[in-house]
Amino acid sequence: MLIEDAMCLADQPDRSNGDCVTAFRAYQEKRHLRTGRAQIMARVYGEVCHASGPPVSCAP
Repeated sequence: MLIEDAMCLADQPDRSNGDCVTAFRAYQEKRHLRTGRAQIMARVYGEVCHASGPPVSCAP
């Protein structure tokens, strides 16, 4: 997230014509959506990729 934050933040001053307040607000709104999406997808992949229940023993 740190690298994505840096890239997103670096673009905002140019897009906001140098208005720092507008730039930080735009960054904050975009970050909120990106981090929310990352959290949701982490939960989805956590459910898909991790086995549930105790491991099955192969011992006789």
